Amino acid sequence: MSGAHHLGEFAFGFQRIGSDGGFILAIWFTKNPENTVVWSANGNNLWQQGSTVELTAHAQLMLNDTATGKQKDC
Repeated sequence: MSGAHHLGEFAFGFQRIGSDGGFILAIWFTKNPENTVVWSANGNNLWQQGSTVELTAHAQLMLNDTATGKQKDC
């Protein structure tokens, strides 16, 4: 997990998936050892370390891949 914000029993942030180093933006349950993901914005498109998420002026979540310049709204 990278840059996670803990919200009681849940956390929000980028979570590493698999061994290839990719991340998803997710909310996961923290009260079990598996950290079960309950929501993700980009499960089919992994993002690289250093990616960011921002809340825009129009209340949208925007994913930014700093390595490639790729963006995606959630």
